Amino acid sequence: MVARDSTDHGRSVAVRAVVCPGLRVCLRHVTPRADIHLYPGRIVVQVVGRAPRLLRLNIGDYGIIVNQDGSFPIPVTPGVNSHPAKPGDWLTIYAIGLGPTVPTVASGEAAPAGPLAWVSPLPTVYFGAGLVRVPAVPFYAGLTPNFVGLYQINVQIPTNAPRGSRVPLTLDESGVASNTVEIAVE
Repeated sequence: MVARDSTDHGRSVAVRAVVCPGLRVCLRHVTPRADIHLYPGRIVVQVVGRAPRLLRLNIGDYGIIVNQDGSFPIPVTPGVNSHPAKPGDWLTIYAIGLGPTVPTVASGEAAPAGPLAWVSPLPTVYFGAGLVRVPAVPFYAGLTPNFVGLYQINVQIPTNAPRGSRVPLTLDESGVASNTVEIAVE
């Protein structure tokens, strides 16, 4: 787990919730020093340029995805602005870990409202799973203006997308697959 603090250029590494002292930071390499008595065995940390992760709503496996009217595309749920989406509707999908943008936004800085910070190349959104997996190319994928590290993917639901109250949705970014979340499509 990587966390921010006031030392070592704002970076630290925690293993099992204990911050490791003596951190050395290079452009693409982070080296923590861990006490061998606290951490028996070898710990390997890999830093990658992209690791797409779709955010969850904490209602089942539904994603933090918004219909064009501001509601969540999940079955109608009391107390939650929700209704299933329809083919042809536009969705905004929220994610983290989509990597560098054009133009570049410095780590820890809020994304600009203009020009938009695009992810390149654009990822592919998949509706469904297995043999019923329908691809869609987003209209926009990049950082959400005025937020730090929050990405959004704006995509139209294909007319041939699968229907149901638990349609799997994934993202593929240059061969790196995201986790799966669900939406409702009627």
